[in-house]
Amino acid sequence: MIWSLAGKLVAVSGNTAVVETGGLGFQVFLPASAGNCLPQTGTQVVLYTSLQVKEDSLTLFGFTTTEQRDFFNLLVSVTGIGPRGALSIVDSISGEHFFRAVIKEDLAALMGLPGVGKKTASRLIVELKDKIEKTIFNGKTLDNVPERKTVQEEAMEGLVSLGYDPDEVAWLIQKLVSDDRHKNSDSSEIIRCVLKSMACREEEQG
Repeated sequence: MIWSLAGKLVAVSGNTAVVETGGLGFQVFLPASAGNCLPQTGTQVVLYTSLQVKEDSLTLFGFTTTEQRDFFNLLVSVTGIGPRGALSIVDSISGEHFFRAVIKEDLAALMGLPGVGKKTASRLIVELKDKIEKTIFNGKTLDNVPERKTVQEEAMEGLVSLGYDPDEVAWLIQKLVSDDRHKNSDSSEIIRCVLKSMACREEEQG
């Protein structure tokens, strides 16, 4: 296992970085949010890493904190969640709030995460609840974590409370938040856009 990687940051492009150490350049896949935490190219950097092994490839994923790396490793242990999907989840919710959602069996919150439908949300609860029920994350017990919700969670809860199907609205929310035009939208704007999109679909079908 490659626990961490320290060296010179020689390039950053999209969601990847190249770190040079010992005469070798390692390509590392990062959460999108990590870009704001990286130093300037040409300077030293430390990334906490997870090596994912497949039959035909070795892929290194890097994080700026050990907490994010451990959260990622927990996610990829779940059946059906691959490294890219886990990376998207890490990028969209903190470990503390994910833990709370799993322990409270909050399907709506979990279905608001990218790539997570009802079946995957249920699987996350079944496979992880026992593992993390008494976990202390970053020195905090889950009881001390504030009930702050993400924009996706708030939008999901609002739409479900209006009677819309969780699977359908989860897909539409994920599609919207992946669009750069909506990356800074609040939950009210996301709800309005989803309702507009659903109305257009109903008109087309009618």
